[in-house]
Amino acid sequence: MLKLSCALVAMETVLRWTLVGKLNDELKNDSHMTVLSLYVNNRSICDLEDVDTIGILEFAYQQSQKELEKETEELLLNSAKQDESRRYIVSLSWLEDHPALLTNKNLVEKRLKSSVDKIKDLDHLCQRILETARKNVQAVRKNQETPQFVGIRESA
Repeated sequence: MLKLSCALVAMETVLRWTLVGKLNDELKNDSHMTVLSLYVNNRSICDLEDVDTIGILEFAYQQSQKELEKETEELLLNSAKQDESRRYIVSLSWLEDHPALLTNKNLVEKRLKSSVDKIKDLDHLCQRILETARKNVQAVRKNQETPQFVGIRESA
């Protein structure tokens, strides 16, 4: 806390520095005070006392937030169902009279078939590469001398 010569007191708070006190009549015409006055005048007193501005939430708000989360969880649990194929169905309860969502089963089956066909084509391609490699590789007989650059040692 700093006492200033003009009867004002400057205090450092969580809201930064705050000036408190009554001004003398002779200092009211100072341009600095006018700027400070304009800065404070565009705020209401409620804004200065509002603890939400410094990050402190009221207990009632925190409590209502917890209640809202609990209600949302209950709503989800009540709206989730299982059909005859044991798949979960969740309704869009926040939208009234919402039509059932499309399953897109045909589209998914086409994509699956396309993926399986691509994998089979890749398998055939790999098999052809291996067959070509087998045809081009010459077999080495057991009694044939191995070239030195291969790097096989006979004595281990």
